[in-house]
Amino acid sequence: MENLRESIGLHTCDQRRTKTFLQNTFPNFVFEDGFTEEDELWGPVWQETHEQQKVRLRTMLDSLWERDGEVFISITAHGGTITAILENVGHRIFNLQTGGLIPVVVRGTRNRVTNPRF
Repeated sequence: MENLRESIGLHTCDQRRTKTFLQNTFPNFVFEDGFTEEDELWGPVWQETHEQQKVRLRTMLDSLWERDGEVFISITAHGGTITAILENVGHRIFNLQTGGLIPVVVRGTRNRVTNPRF
């Protein structure tokens, strides 16, 4: 998923490879709809803040829960991404060590507005 990534900005290590490179390197990988050829999120003059990262990852989580019908989902990510995800799901502060693992169970419920007012 495009939005399931570490911090975005400034450093070239934050820039992802082209879709073609990724498809050739990982031929069995399934890309989400709308995954662009070039990395449109990265740029050499802007650094994402932690709050912006949290918002981006909240959007990713909402998208994941909306489209994925699986009961269990495993996410593998870097520490900053995991920290932002844990904050989004209301988990306590957890300092994950390099190579560490944290199992988290989240029960999702839909919030439906029965009488919206615009």
